[in-house]
Amino acid sequence: EINFNTASNLYQLVREDGYSVNIGFAISGSTDNSITFSDVFVSNETNYYLLVDPGAVSDLAGNAFVGITESDVLPFSVSWDEPQVVSFSPADSEEQVTLGANLIVTFDRDIAFTEEVGERIRLRTPNPNTTVEGYEIDSDRISIQNGNQLVIDPTADLDFGQDYFVVIFANSIAAAGDLTKTYSGFNNTSSWNFRAESNYWDGSQWADGTPLSTDDVSFKADYNFAEGELLEFDEVYIAAGVTLSIENNGTLLHNGNLESYISHPLL
Repeated sequence: EINFNTASNLYQLVREDGYSVNIGFAISGSTDNSITFSDVFVSNETNYYLLVDPGAVSDLAGNAFVGITESDVLPFSVSWDEPQVVSFSPADSEEQVTLGANLIVTFDRDIAFTEEVGERIRLRTPNPNTTVEGYEIDSDRISIQNGNQLVIDPTADLDFGQDYFVVIFANSIAAAGDLTKTYSGFNNTSSWNFRAESNYWDGSQWADGTPLSTDDVSFKADYNFAEGELLEFDEVYIAAGVTLSIENNGTLLHNGNLESYISHPLL
């Protein structure tokens, strides 16, 4: 028979990049010759190894186990068939996103929420670096639609010209019918980022007040230039299907790019 010391600092799970975590807290049971760890967080498609302190295990006579102190003694790999993202709406790096649009992730199979607690999904801005809104699994602002789509419905509309990114924490979403096949998620500024539409001309007025020469703008309708009128902006976007007529000796100066874009309907 064997005695196991269950102190939390005697058992370490080490990831392939060297990151380690003490897993004594996860001891859920033991027998005369084995010990069980439960609910230990691991990442998909990742290699690990286990280290055991020499003081962790002894026999009934008090003889201590030499421990496991090398990475090649108990290595293992973790892999499961997790849901994969088919598309984002708005698309990653998309510009001119409609202010009131829902944010949608389409997966390659039906999905379900797990039972993780706390904020699992966040809408953030990189500048300023802050969370606009966080969502727990039971929030009425997030839902699963059509079986395979995660839909985020922000409480407030996006702000004109603001950059955003979305964070989905690991193990928040899983394959429907098998919650062990969890989605790895992402927690960075680059996996899914986009920019809300600029102040736009709607045919009769600017949606967010008269823009400055340093502002980005978009035209969702033609603009009627007064005689000799000068408009100066930074980036200028023209919605697909709109013809911008520069008449009456008017001038449009753009210090940045002049681009056409597709204005998506609200989803």
